[in-house]
Amino acid sequence: MKPILLAALLAVPASSFAAEFDASVAQGLTMARTAVEGNENLALAALYERLFVLQDKRRETELRSDEAELAIEDIVVAYRKYDDRMTPGLIKEIAANPDHRDYPNITEREKLQIMASVREKLRVQKLAVLELKRIARDADEVKAMIAENLARRAPAKP
Repeated sequence: MKPILLAALLAVPASSFAAEFDASVAQGLTMARTAVEGNENLALAALYERLFVLQDKRRETELRSDEAELAIEDIVVAYRKYDDRMTPGLIKEIAANPDHRDYPNITEREKLQIMASVREKLRVQKLAVLELKRIARDADEVKAMIAENLARRAPAKP
């Protein structure tokens, strides 16, 4: 019975994201079909479709980074039980530097576990930043190819 309940709970958020994703894909496909009129614009349509996919990936990556930031804010609430002055910025600083003067010592097991979860979320954010850079680079390349394709198609004016 529990797996069914878990699946039902997971299906609710997934369906809301699926609707947004479907709308984005539908918009991309509509624009791609408009660009395809005949076989001569097939390459241009494929480039636009690739650009839309990259935009979707960018949004998903930004969402992962935002989720990690929210998780860190929640972790700070739990850590305040040990230290009232803790802020998201301070806990990030402490977790990133084991030599920090406020880093928990080996006997503070709960604090160490909290710091480990902060480090995990920071790693997610760092990976998201790297992925966003890669996506931006790929999108720039696709935009350059689109511009090149459109420039080749433009008739020369005498």
